Amino acid sequence: MKAGSLANNSYLLNVDGNTCFNVGGAGVSAAEWVWVDYQDGSQNTKINMTLAKGSHSLTLVGTMPDVNIDHIIALSDTTCIPTGNGDNCNVASDTTPPTVAITAPQENATVSGTVSIAATASDASDIGKVEYYLNSTLLGTQTTGSYAYAWNTATTANGPQTIIVKAYDKSGNFASDTVHVTVQNGDTTAPSQPTGLKATPANGKVALSWAASTDSIGVTRYEISRNGVPLAAYVTTTGYEDVTVTPNTSYTYTVSALDAAGNRSLASAPASVTTPAATDAIAPSVPNGLSAAAASSSQINLSWNVATDDTAVVAYDVYRAPKGSTLRKIATVTTTSFGDTNLKANTTYQYAVRAKDAAGNTSAQSATAQATTPRATTRGVVQGVVKDAKGKPIANARVVVDGPSGRARYQSNSKGAYTIKGLTAGRYTVTYKARQFASQSFTMHVDSTVITKDVTLQRR
Repeated sequence: MKAGSLANNSYLLNVDGNTCFNVGGAGVSAAEWVWVDYQDGSQNTKINMTLAKGSHSLTLVGTMPDVNIDHIIALSDTTCIPTGNGDNCNVASDTTPPTVAITAPQENATVSGTVSIAATASDASDIGKVEYYLNSTLLGTQTTGSYAYAWNTATTANGPQTIIVKAYDKSGNFASDTVHVTVQNGDTTAPSQPTGLKATPANGKVALSWAASTDSIGVTRYEISRNGVPLAAYVTTTGYEDVTVTPNTSYTYTVSALDAAGNRSLASAPASVTTPAATDAIAPSVPNGLSAAAASSSQINLSWNVATDDTAVVAYDVYRAPKGSTLRKIATVTTTSFGDTNLKANTTYQYAVRAKDAAGNTSAQSATAQATTPRATTRGVVQGVVKDAKGKPIANARVVVDGPSGRARYQSNSKGAYTIKGLTAGRYTVTYKARQFASQSFTMHVDSTVITKDVTLQRR
């Protein structure tokens, strides 16, 4: 305001026609423009009112002649002191950066697959945004919510990598945190095709040999097939003796190489032979001393005494059946022990063995032995992606699980992905729901493996 004289230096401010404030007072000099925010002449009391959201009226009522009003400003910031024409305030600028810390993954961790980059960020005022970098490349930005980013390492080369998270406040100040990790995704290169397969028949057996395969990391085993059916899955040398053949019978063999990641080579060129006619007609003795003991919820170990023969016992046929069922041949081994795997938990199995000689003569069946697998204590995992009919991921889809572990609810992330861990082995009903989509339910048996279930929901 500007007063014409020291005496004429006040006026009334009416708010919404109800409340009046006497503005001005002895502190206002004559003939000078000054900002006035004092009530009743006091130099330390501002006009502070709490106004409801909406429109309001401010009315200036003169109480003395020769009082001039140029501007009136209403401010939500009570610390603001207008300068000049009142278009700015003397407010200290924010120069304090926020704090940020990466909570996952840990420093020097080895990572693979999809990894969650999680961080905490805070500031005295407010966080404006959080950025996620891999080395110098921006992966993504978040402005609200919990600070986490799903990083698919499959698009990154194996080896050392640097993760950087930057947090900015709304004044532009920023801080960053860094962790170093090593990406180690699985091997996807198959071994070379085995070559030079040779099959040499003899009395009661066929000897196989081949040239070693090569691999980017290393060949761990070979798998032998006979007449198109897997015969031996864990051969670690470049030779094998098939002692389960029948005299005067034709066989065709192939061999494939596998590495530690399970990548399989092309099968070798086939090798075909015919075994000689039998000359030995005497069967081995019946194996005795058969015992069975559960090693886990999915394995039972067998052992028995050596059988005898006029020439030599070369193999044993192993038979199995769930209690009360008919025994069926499940394996042929060259030792007097066998580990039967991939069994059902809490189930009783019966076993018997027969001895075989080189001519293919087989003994009578041994006495049976039985064992019961304990209840499963392993935990299963169900994971997958929820998407629409066009293949677009559905974020925040609800996944409801009912089964031995009880009822639990999960939710897909921004990429439609979900992961359910720690499920007790057994049968579950899993229901997938999303707004504007028809729900779907599936029943599945969960064990200690990882079950991948991708689901497509149809719009209503």
